Amino acid sequence: MPQLWNDAIALLAVLIMLAVIALLIAGGLLAIVRRTPRRRRAQIAQMRWQEEQLRTLSRAVEQSPSAVIITNLDGSIEYVNPKFTAVTGYTLEEVKGQNPRILKSGYTSDEEYTRLWNTILSGGEWRGQFLNKKKNGEVYWEAASISAVKSSDGRITHYVAVKEDITSRKEAEEQVVRQNRELTLLNRVIETATSTLDMVEMLTTICRDLALAFDVPQAATALLNTDGTTYEVVAEYLAPGRTSALGVHFPVTGNRIADHIMDHRAPFVLADVRTDSRWPATPENRQNIKARGTISMLIVPLLVNDELIGTIGLDSVERRVFTDDEIVLASRVAAALSQSLHNTLLYRQLHASESRLKATLDNASLGIALLDPQGRYIRVNNRWIELFNYQVAPLSHHSYFDFIHPDDTPTFREKLEAMQRGDMETFLLEVRLIRRSGDVFWGEIAVSSIWTPEGQLEAVV
Repeated sequence: MPQLWNDAIALLAVLIMLAVIALLIAGGLLAIVRRTPRRRRAQIAQMRWQEEQLRTLSRAVEQSPSAVIITNLDGSIEYVNPKFTAVTGYTLEEVKGQNPRILKSGYTSDEEYTRLWNTILSGGEWRGQFLNKKKNGEVYWEAASISAVKSSDGRITHYVAVKEDITSRKEAEEQVVRQNRELTLLNRVIETATSTLDMVEMLTTICRDLALAFDVPQAATALLNTDGTTYEVVAEYLAPGRTSALGVHFPVTGNRIADHIMDHRAPFVLADVRTDSRWPATPENRQNIKARGTISMLIVPLLVNDELIGTIGLDSVERRVFTDDEIVLASRVAAALSQSLHNTLLYRQLHASESRLKATLDNASLGIALLDPQGRYIRVNNRWIELFNYQVAPLSHHSYFDFIHPDDTPTFREKLEAMQRGDMETFLLEVRLIRRSGDVFWGEIAVSSIWTPEGQLEAVV
């Protein structure tokens, strides 16, 4: 599609140049001296045909779906068509005698303008794109073809520009880029979160991905302490030469930013932390901000079941306006990170709980065994191993019935089956037990059941 527009623009430029040349020729024909009546009639017919061609070319330019600008050699505008007015808001009367630089937005580099002029001054055609500014200040994208208009003797007399508004196309392209960036970043967050249970490693990697995606030199994650009074920076990404904020604490009390995030559960933008009164102006904070050179910040809450557990912040060393799309993207990353962080914290708690349980079991004075509903061993403590003189590994091939005297097995099985049916939750039984060596000893067994929330027997202790 862009190539078709470029070809159409080039064709229109040729038509305009032909129109200008035809005007010059027509002027010469008007000066032809009358000769014979027949010759005069032929000349008049030729002139009428040329006039009709000129009117056709003029209508083509006037009705063109592309904006057309014609300037003199000094670059002053001599003509613009109605499409130019429709796109820019400027009428011919307003721009006549002006330079096309009135449309400049400051986006196109001076080097590109130099290449443009070098091309058209040498008689060539320049093609490219501008981000220009309309009369009302609105910016728009346009594809342009600019070339020289030459007289019959080859002299450059004018310059013509044919331009097509491509704002919608550029916006669609930028939307695709934004979506790809968002998907890439979210995929990285998910991949990182599922590949490690190390919380600091996970947070550090995600801070790096965020900083690179937003083109900022620093990103940091701060978590609330257990009593909810202080934020602590626990992970960060730093560009070379940046000052670390690891271990820095931010109080919650009297912190207007923390209050806003706590109340609204929404992102918070600081345009300039040096002058914004909402930034907690503690001596430590002022020193850290000065050392890091931070000017603008985007702070996004980390929420688990709508409970605030921390924030992730992006620092810019230049004054920056974070766009709505960027804030939405950061919020989505924070949501994915929050869930992963929640899972990691749950794993830590479960691991700590299991460690405490194992320590309790191993230090117990009674032999304790954890069995599945069929009586197979899942775990035993040290005292149990001492009583039966067994190692842990071979136990996976045994059931509890293997260690009960055959004469006592029917009674134990009956009690266990009653427990499996839900007729009882615990029972106490005195039976004869068998050690690995074959020795028999009397023991008292206290059995309890563990049930799932769905009412299924999960294990027996």
